[in-house]
Amino acid sequence: MRSPPTLVLAAFALLVLAGPAPAAAQAAASADGAVEIESDTMEVIQDQQRAIFSGNVDAVRGNMRLTSDTLTVEYAETGSGDGARTEIRYLDARGNVVIRNKGQTVESDWAKMDVGANTVVMGGNVVLKEGRSVIRGTKLEIDLTSGKSTLVGTGRVRGLFFPSD
Repeated sequence: MRSPPTLVLAAFALLVLAGPAPAAAQAAASADGAVEIESDTMEVIQDQQRAIFSGNVDAVRGNMRLTSDTLTVEYAETGSGDGARTEIRYLDARGNVVIRNKGQTVESDWAKMDVGANTVVMGGNVVLKEGRSVIRGTKLEIDLTSGKSTLVGTGRVRGLFFPSD
């Protein structure tokens, strides 16, 4: 089994790091790296620089898909005029979080990403799947810069591994 935490979560990082400004979040996913986010509602709280997608959240970029009950995006606007940009700083996915990418899946109750630190933490009931292989724990920490991932449990981490078919 390849390292699902690193591959899937690196894809998660790519999904959100290249994401559009909250006001333009409905751009279609395409080869240029655009992200499509659909949800039942979207609320932008401009003075807090926060966008909240609620209800059946489905974010897609290329082959990568993130689904959750809610997705909160904290951002900062930098520059001015034609040079203005929106940078995503933090992401917080809550409720029934599922990240899928090329046959790999990570499920959890919640996921947080600190874009500046390039780290992801997923928690609750964490389940990593690739084919029939499954790893379970309660907290998954990933440093996307170093590629180091740590999965812990409230007792022991459990894994069931099958050879590649």
